[in-house]
Amino acid sequence: MKELARRIDNPQSALILGLGGGTVAHLLSKTFSGIAIDGVELDPVVVGVGERYFRFGEIPNLKVIVADAYELVKNPKKYPLRADTYSTIIVDLFLGGGWSKQLEEIEFHQSVRNLLAKEGVVVFNRVSGFDRKQFHTTLSKIFAKIEVVEVGYKSLPFGNTLYLCQ
Repeated sequence: MKELARRIDNPQSALILGLGGGTVAHLLSKTFSGIAIDGVELDPVVVGVGERYFRFGEIPNLKVIVADAYELVKNPKKYPLRADTYSTIIVDLFLGGGWSKQLEEIEFHQSVRNLLAKEGVVVFNRVSGFDRKQFHTTLSKIFAKIEVVEVGYKSLPFGNTLYLCQ
């Protein structure tokens, strides 16, 4: 959230692709008071766990959408998205520790960009085990500005790589 807050002032809306347990939604809500959040999660069981154990109901302005993130960004008119474009989009999609090959497609990244407000920021959260050069090359075909931030963890031998795109 610190990295996002350095790049965007007072975002009005956020789209989280990969809601999971809601950590990112909680952090967005605490960092940016009043932000409207659409959280997309593929698995309704995960949503149920989030509602029961991870306090989804305590996140102001959170709308949970059970859907496939890939299909949602490719066909947004089919889903109950907010009418405006998003100030920030956070792509936090993992499948068994990795990403689906569909999420590497340039069409997916372009579709994400199409949902972003003019001055908005997309954050792609990636972990080890992917071709960084290829990923950066794909993003550079769509976004004018890409910043890479490494986030390390003391308890793990690897960390996350954030790609902040505008």
